[in-house]
Amino acid sequence: MAKSRKNTHTWSEEDNIMALYYYKFKTLHLGLDESEIAKMLGTNIESLKIQATNFRRLQTVREGLSDFSKLQASIYEQYGNCGRYELFSKIKEIFPVNKIISERIIKLNYPHRDFKKT
Repeated sequence: MAKSRKNTHTWSEEDNIMALYYYKFKTLHLGLDESEIAKMLGTNIESLKIQATNFRRLQTVREGLSDFSKLQASIYEQYGNCGRYELFSKIKEIFPVNKIISERIIKLNYPHRDFKKT
């Protein structure tokens, strides 16, 4: 019997902005890899890649595709022409990217310490 793949993640506007960034620039300047992005969004890498593929389809063909949502189309209309730094600035407004990177640097510099969240 084939396994059923059920993704219960509901993609928000913010999640779609991250997926658009991932589609356009992969992980460039995020300081996060694919698995960390997916975890931060509360989904898996496969779902993240599917969302990125939907943005590629939106870029090339706007009519006749049902794989993308109205929300994705709206996000693409609003942010699709943004450059890397403009879109990265938006990502930093939404997600704690700088905090995640800072915590990683602290752990690398002080691996023997157990930093607890306050």
